[in-house]
Amino acid sequence: SDHSRGKACDLFFNPHNPTDVARGWNLTNQLIARQPTYGVHYLIWQGRIWSAEHPTWTIYNSSVYGCPDPENVTGCHYDHIHVSLY
Repeated sequence: SDHSRGKACDLFFNPHNPTDVARGWNLTNQLIARQPTYGVHYLIWQGRIWSAEHPTWTIYNSSVYGCPDPENVTGCHYDHIHVSLY
């Protein structure tokens, strides 16, 4: 896990509040725009994943958490942005 190595953090938002979700998308776009400066390896947000190696948003799949599953708001990252760094 990137968390245990000190290479990741989670930023939480209310997934039931459209304003909060929009703020989350705004923040992910800012992180992507500054990816080289911040060293962003990948982001997971709203059931999607973006990585520096494949810089497009795709569906986040996890057999551990059963993703994609909008009902699993935490495991599938609907309530927080997971930011992993190099």
